Amino acid sequence: MKSVRKALVFPAILLVICCLCSCRGRSIMGNTYADASRYSVGSFSYRASGVDIVRIDYVAGDVTVVQSASGTLNVTETGRNLSEAQSMHWLLDGDTLRIQYCKSGYIGNIPEKRVTVEIPAGVQLEVSTTSGDIILDGDMTNSQTSVGSTSGDLTVGNLRTGRFEAGSTSGNKSIGSLYAEEDADFGSTSGNTEIGGIVAENINFGGTSGNFEADNITCGELDAGCTSANITLGFNRCEVVKIGCTSGNVTITKLPEGGASIDFDHTSGDLRADGYTVKGKRMVFGNGTCDMEISTTSGDLTIR
Repeated sequence: MKSVRKALVFPAILLVICCLCSCRGRSIMGNTYADASRYSVGSFSYRASGVDIVRIDYVAGDVTVVQSASGTLNVTETGRNLSEAQSMHWLLDGDTLRIQYCKSGYIGNIPEKRVTVEIPAGVQLEVSTTSGDIILDGDMTNSQTSVGSTSGDLTVGNLRTGRFEAGSTSGNKSIGSLYAEEDADFGSTSGNTEIGGIVAENINFGGTSGNFEADNITCGELDAGCTSANITLGFNRCEVVKIGCTSGNVTITKLPEGGASIDFDHTSGDLRADGYTVKGKRMVFGNGTCDMEISTTSGDLTIR
C-alpha cells in the first residue's frame, strides 16, 4: 500500500566511505572530496554573516552542533596527537562552509576524535557521520535540516526548520520537539525513533527493525510503513493518516480533536478499541474528522 511505497534514503546526507576499525582508532581508506587543495586544517573561527549553508561530513566520532547569536563562531575538534592529515579539513566556499573528517585521500589510522560546530540561526544544515553520534543541542532554527548516520545516534533538542530529513542505520533518534514548515521525513534501519512533539505539513516514516513513537502530532498527512517494528502515535490534529505494518503493532495513544474515521485491514492481528460506532466498514470515533487507513500483517491495532 501507499504507506510502504518508499524506503527513505537521503543521498545528499549519507556519506559512503570505506573504513575499517582498529584497536587504536579508525583506519580510513579512500576518503576523497573535490577541491581538496583549497581546504584549511584544524579548529577555526568564522564570521556568521557570510554563511548560509553548513555541510559536515564526518566519519568516526561525535558531531555536536549548537546555535549561537555571536558574530564570530567557533569550530573545535578535539583528539590526541592528530597530524595535519588526520585533522579536520574545512573550506569557506562562498556562502557554504564545508567540513571534512580528514585530508582527502588519506589512508591510515586516525585516533579517536570529535567536533563541535557553532552555527548561526537560519542556515541550511547538512550533517553526515559514520560510526558517530549527531547532537543538535538546545534550541535551533534552520532554513532546512538534513542528518544521516550509520552506527550512530541522533539527538535533537528543540528544532524549528523548513524541510527536515533524518536517516539512520543501527542508530536511535531522540527528538524533543520538531516544527517543520514543510515536510518531515524519517528513515530507519535497526534503530528506534522517539519524538516528544512534531508539527509538519506532511510526515513520512519508513522503518525496518526499529520502532517509531511520536506524541503531540499536528499534521496534514502522515504516511508510515514498518517491517518488524511497532508504531505508536498520539495526535493533536491530522487530516489523513496511512499506516502499513508487517510483523508490527500499531497503537494510537490519542486520537485527534474531532475524532477519526478508521478503515482497519488486517491479517492475523487483533483490534483493541471501544467507544466507536460502525459506518460501513469503518470505525468512527467522535466526529470522524481525520481519515485513517491502517493495515497490519501479524500485528495488532490498539486505540486507547
